[in-house]
Amino acid sequence: MIYVDCVREKDKLIKLTPYFFLMKTSYVLALVILAEEEFDIPYISEKLALVKDKLPFLLIKKIPGGYWSEDAAIFARLLCEIRGLEKTNNINYRITEKGKWVLKEILKEAKEECSDELEEVCAILGYKLDELL
Repeated sequence: MIYVDCVREKDKLIKLTPYFFLMKTSYVLALVILAEEEFDIPYISEKLALVKDKLPFLLIKKIPGGYWSEDAAIFARLLCEIRGLEKTNNINYRITEKGKWVLKEILKEAKEECSDELEEVCAILGYKLDELL
């Protein structure tokens, strides 16, 4: 489902922004993290920035030298708490077997809810969904 955000000024339409309404932040984060397996937050943030136009609900900000996503940092911390990720050093993470299972379950739900949108995000990021599941 595509949702169109309309900005009005004095009853005049001034901007239309099509974006994916059903995509949840966790779906996109699960996709990127599962595809990368070992990563740091700035790298994941860079990947998310590629789909920011389609998914404006993602919290991404431009910082010197790249991007930062607080969503990605929070999601990584949550995965660490359930032992889905392990830190390889101060900034890098690696997915555990439990993490792969959790992320695949999230993506299965995403595929049921918004398959077309998920496939388009995969295409933008250069991933093949079937290979990840």
